[in-house]
Amino acid sequence: MTQHQTPTQTATNARHTNYDMNQGMISGCVIRTQQHGEDVVTLTLGGITKRPGSKDVKFFEQVKLFGKAAKAALSLEVGEAVLVNNARIEQERWVDKDSGQNRSKLIARGLSFTRLQGAQAMQDEQGRLLLLDAMNEFHISGRLLKDPETRSTQYGPVTEFTVASNRTGSQGEQEGHLIKCEMWGENAIARSGKQGGGVTVSILLKTDRSVIQGQPRYFTKGEARTAVVAL
Repeated sequence: MTQHQTPTQTATNARHTNYDMNQGMISGCVIRTQQHGEDVVTLTLGGITKRPGSKDVKFFEQVKLFGKAAKAALSLEVGEAVLVNNARIEQERWVDKDSGQNRSKLIARGLSFTRLQGAQAMQDEQGRLLLLDAMNEFHISGRLLKDPETRSTQYGPVTEFTVASNRTGSQGEQEGHLIKCEMWGENAIARSGKQGGGVTVSILLKTDRSVIQGQPRYFTKGEARTAVVAL
């Protein structure tokens, strides 16, 4: 990214199409409901989803709803299970009031949700209900922002990469989103992924916790399950 480019400009410049795939669904038990104005609500959902060949993943992710879906979400109770369908991943950006630095995070944005009747859940050590066998899957296409980086860990190799995914907004404007991802083990991204190359990945959304200068920080990214690199 050059000094004068915004993240949206960088995402747009990394691709040659004006629309990339960005769709999926996520389900979970309601942990928290936050209202922002009259027509915007953020749900925090908790669930446990299957990870093929490895241990299950516990997640707590934010989903933003608008309009009628947001108003309907205000009637949800803590612990109630819901499925947010027709969702996509977006990169929210803002300027930190204290430091003046640019910040961003990944969230899911849903167009609608369905209450899940009779869903099975478990209680964690903090008393929160987590939906069992929860859905957490998104399909993303775009272009690699830079060459992928692979490093060795005690659990095996992990490849880190960023997908620049673009979409056309409701007013015809270009919206660029930078989606940070990781993929474990041997994979197509590590073998043949190059800066600017086209990719399609299936990911689950997850948030990791780190301590930076004594303060907890949370980083949301995609964990890729499958990947196809355009040659």
